[in-house]
Formats: sequence, structure tokens, C-alpha cells
Amino acid sequence: MIQGFLGCEPLISPTAFVAESADIIGDVHIGEQSSVWFNTTVRGDVKQCAGQCVYSCDESNRSNHYWE
Repeated sequence: MIQGFLGCEPLISPTAFVAESADIIGDVHIGEQSSVWFNTTVRGDVKQCAGQCVYSCDESNRSNHYWE
């Protein structure tokens, strides 16, 4: 489900992958070459996030990245 909230609509790059079972709600920006996987919820409903988080796991790159 991709849905607006309080007058804000999600912005999703045409190069991003969004699984059919993912929920993207409100003031959310999904950038180029990003992915939102199955049964994931991304909310932009209360206030902006203070930081960002990227989690990636595959055979060639197992890492967690957090930054502000």
C-alpha cells in the first residue's frame, strides 16, 4: 500500500523496487536504486527522522550502516 497522510504523499524513484506487500505512508522519500522489501512498513507520519539507516546483507557484503 502506498498512501498519503496529512496531505503528504510518498515520493518514490522510478528506479526503486517496492514489494507489493510493503506499506509506504506519508512524508517518505524512496531514492534511486533503493528497495523496500516484503512486509516492510515505512512511515512518515509524525516528524522527520533524525538519522538514516541502511541494512544490507548478501554473500558479498554483510553490513549494517547507521548515520546521522
